[in-house]
Amino acid sequence: MIGTIFNTAMIFCGSLLGTLFKKGMASKYHDILMQGLGRLRSSLWA
Repeated sequence: MIGTIFNTAMIFCGSLLGTLFKKGMASKYHDILMQGLGRLRSSLWA
């Protein structure tokens, strides 16, 4: 169980870092990332 929580936390942190440093990211991929983060947030805190 701890591994699952750790993995989820690392994916979330990596996504946030990617969002902060998105200068080289195309708009299309940025939109996909934002949708994914929104769904992740909804599933974790719903």
